[in-house]
Amino acid sequence: MRLPLLLDFCLICAFVMMISEDLYVNLHTHQTGQGENVISVLNRMAGSVIHNESSFYSLGIHPWQLQSVDPDKIIDAMHSDLKKCNPIAIGEAGFDRAIDVPLYKQQKVLVWQEELALSMNLPMIYHAVKANDLLLARAKALPGLIRIFHGFAGRPTAAQQLLDAGFCLSYGHALFDKRSQAAKSLIITPVNQLFLETDDRPISIEEVYEQAALLRGETVVRLRNAIFANFVRIFKPKE
Repeated sequence: MRLPLLLDFCLICAFVMMISEDLYVNLHTHQTGQGENVISVLNRMAGSVIHNESSFYSLGIHPWQLQSVDPDKIIDAMHSDLKKCNPIAIGEAGFDRAIDVPLYKQQKVLVWQEELALSMNLPMIYHAVKANDLLLARAKALPGLIRIFHGFAGRPTAAQQLLDAGFCLSYGHALFDKRSQAAKSLIITPVNQLFLETDDRPISIEEVYEQAALLRGETVVRLRNAIFANFVRIFKPKE
């Protein structure tokens, strides 16, 4: 890991440790300007990086990109992006059975990103649509990665399988949908495997924390402290 990023991370975390009770971590967002009391992990798709624009962001090849770009070309684009930036995570990446892209192509690109994450000592942020089984298979095939499933909205049984395989789960807008199983899954998620996010939705991370705290029957302060501790533990650069 490059020294400037390590120093940047450590200095920021040393400062915010003093104010963690007022701090929110937004694990996955596509929007800037979240507020001074929010640590946001801004998502960037491969080929879209112009310069190192944010302290914390993830970089990855989304399965949707494979609908219009050749896998080898998008991998080359990500190589180019990595010369311009220092991501703290790889992703969002994964499988999507709802798109017209053969799974073997999706897997080729995902495996490349997982191996990259391992070589850089970075966690992976996953996207999956009707493909939890494939993510679980990847976890068995390539142990050693820190894996975060973003935007989880599945049933508690599916959540438990992922949790048992070592995944962290990040919840967002589905917590407000009474038809979703996300609330039930949130309740069974251990706090040390929990993140919250806004993704691309027009909601604030403060609202997500308030809803999650209500559903779990705990305080927003406890959630903020626990999720900040998760962030430091998982995203701290390895020397």
